[in-house]
Amino acid sequence: MALFKCGECRGVVSSLAQRCPRCGAPQPAQRNFVTSRPSHGKYVFYVLAGLFAFYYVFLREPITGGSLKTEPTLSKREIVLRDVKVSSTEKVDKFGFMNVSLTIGNPTDYKIKNIKIECTDKSNTYAELKKNSNIVYEYIDDHQKLRVDNLEMGMAHTQRSFTMCKVIDFDFRD
Repeated sequence: MALFKCGECRGVVSSLAQRCPRCGAPQPAQRNFVTSRPSHGKYVFYVLAGLFAFYYVFLREPITGGSLKTEPTLSKREIVLRDVKVSSTEKVDKFGFMNVSLTIGNPTDYKIKNIKIECTDKSNTYAELKKNSNIVYEYIDDHQKLRVDNLEMGMAHTQRSFTMCKVIDFDFRD
């Protein structure tokens, strides 16, 4: 079945129709076929997809120098808290009090003082049992270490397997 224009009224008529449905003309002229415009949508899509792929692979600027995310700048306090390391050995006396001997290393370019140390008792499954804190009223210059012996840290937890100590606060030395 094809569609064509009626010779009388220019209306659209089927090739199977005996008369024009608009004007009723018998056997409308079949020489004026209505041609529908072919859909080029999928061809346009494929051409554009190919151009995009060509651009992405060959023409765009390559990413060099690592990731696009820039690392956030840290404050002096954040740098010290991140980099200062504490190593400790613990002794628990017969009454259950813990004394720690600390080595505090300051690899930063900043001088610090009044260092607050927090020691956390942990079980053999790494569960956190108890936290104790104390302040070391000493100075540590940049790129130096400080040794502190027998710092009282309070009662030790009875199920403690080991203790981890870290710096949680400090003051900058002028």
